[in-house]
Amino acid sequence: MDDRLMLRDGLSIISSCRSRIGDIWHAHIGAAAIACVFTVKENRLSDEVTNSMMEQAALMVDKQRLTEKIETLPMRSRLLLSR
Repeated sequence: MDDRLMLRDGLSIISSCRSRIGDIWHAHIGAAAIACVFTVKENRLSDEVTNSMMEQAALMVDKQRLTEKIETLPMRSRLLLSR
């Protein structure tokens, strides 16, 4: 994932988590995505470590998107999905 996209997604998660989910708990995921970009940029890490960190951050952001979609479903639908 491109650095700018990761920063955009991180900021988007932070700015929208309360309105989408009704809580700010998920804001830490956006902050972690942003921190990953700057950690990779500011340190001399091997390509393997850089790629691994960015891949994990992308997976975390993608999982957050899935969670947001599930949590915006009505409670009955969520109960059916959890079975």
